[in-house]
Amino acid sequence: MVVFQSPRQYNDGMGKLNRLLLRKTNHTGSDVRLASGEIIGGKVFPRQSVASAWWLWQDIFSKRWEFKAHINVLEMRAILLGVKHQIEKLGFAEKRIVQLSDSFVCISIISKGRTSSDQLSRVLRIINCLLLAHGLQLVMGHVDSSDNPTDKGSRL
Repeated sequence: MVVFQSPRQYNDGMGKLNRLLLRKTNHTGSDVRLASGEIIGGKVFPRQSVASAWWLWQDIFSKRWEFKAHINVLEMRAILLGVKHQIEKLGFAEKRIVQLSDSFVCISIISKGRTSSDQLSRVLRIINCLLLAHGLQLVMGHVDSSDNPTDKGSRL
């Protein structure tokens, strides 16, 4: 797994883009229909993807999984690593943060805040604890697998 971050994400233009995306969400864990700006519930299909080209990406770190697990658990752990990076390396607190994933399962679980899966709920609890402790609100955006810049390292 490789985690990417936009080096321009925090300049004025990228900051405006992130604020625009974040303004189009609400507290109920809904997604955003980006083309129209319409708020849609988490059960609405099909969801709309963001374009990874909206940001400039560079390698920040990579991690080889030390154990085998279901793909949804690994996807959720990747999101956890992204949240940890934003807290530990970027010092984020009391903010809304955006994270992209190509996993509809993980996006739905995080938006909803719960799951019946024991394996996924373990990771979700850690994510929720970090978000609560640091005053963060995680907003998930879907990116198509073919457009996901973090998947390139795992496809080698």
